[in-house]
Amino acid sequence: MLLPDAVYTPLIAAGLPDPSQAPAELELIMPEQCADIALKGMDLDLFYIPTQAHLLADMQPRFQEVESALKALGVEKTY
Repeated sequence: MLLPDAVYTPLIAAGLPDPSQAPAELELIMPEQCADIALKGMDLDLFYIPTQAHLLADMQPRFQEVESALKALGVEKTY
């Protein structure tokens, strides 16, 4: 599962013609860099292939919500 965030695609380019003007916190990457990361993740046989480091912080609350939902539904797995 490729987890790309801000990749400089035509959709982003429409609102940001010059990628060098992107705010640093956007962590904008170019399509070639995204492709390189994706290929490396495939070579490493990873299931999750994140493209930017901040995705961990972005995903943590979602993980906790899924964990809470599993507990509420009584389908949590014990290890």
